[in-house]
Amino acid sequence: MSVLLEYPLNPDFGDGVFYRRIQLTNQGNACVGQLEDCCHGFEVTIHHDGESITDVEPTARRVPFNTCPGAGKLLGASLIGQSIHSNLRDIYTWCKPRSQCTHWLDLALLAVKQAARRNEHQRDYVVSIPDETDKPVQAAVYCNQEQILAWHVHNWSIHQPEALQGNTLHKGFSQWMFEYFDGDVDKQEAAFVLQKGYFVSCAKRYDINCLAGKRAVDDAHMAGSCYTYGEANIDSAVRQANSFRDFTDNTAALLRFE
Repeated sequence: MSVLLEYPLNPDFGDGVFYRRIQLTNQGNACVGQLEDCCHGFEVTIHHDGESITDVEPTARRVPFNTCPGAGKLLGASLIGQSIHSNLRDIYTWCKPRSQCTHWLDLALLAVKQAARRNEHQRDYVVSIPDETDKPVQAAVYCNQEQILAWHVHNWSIHQPEALQGNTLHKGFSQWMFEYFDGDVDKQEAAFVLQKGYFVSCAKRYDINCLAGKRAVDDAHMAGSCYTYGEANIDSAVRQANSFRDFTDNTAALLRFE
């Protein structure tokens, strides 16, 4: 599947690397999640009593649209009272993803899963994906500096390893992924993190900062896809200035939210 938008192209695309870092830290009866990549900076704290979620504290640090911070209130409404031991599929069912900020929700789900790992203090995920042009690139995900998965991908499809050849990274991903990694929840989580990173990595093709002031309602193909592009917000949503960062040569800055 090729995704080509009528946006100004990034003149530096082709020589860089997309990075996303996610840190999940247990602090007593709370888990703090942080996420940063080229387009987003989010935090969320999941409070719990050892069994159920009791409170959710969201913080928007860097977002593409003026409306994005408003999605934070929906996280609590969807998650409070739910079990921290639920699986990713169940949590998605409760949360109605298209009504949420996609990336904030993804972070919250991972924080809920970390909260259930009471004997594990921290997980630190890093996704790396070289700029994809006319041939496959290696998309990799690391957890606490150990490589968990590495797939050769091109145009939303896996080329290697051979066992996964032809599997999609777009619609239908969850179905094959949960089946293939059935019984290995750590690999399922790593695959979830990697696919979500691949989705965002496509934004590096475009000069996002040149889109400042552009209205979401002009992106008809995105209508209904998330909180900002939902019916209640799409007419008032406007692209923020200077929201894009390239971490190719400065991975140390990830999670500084500068």
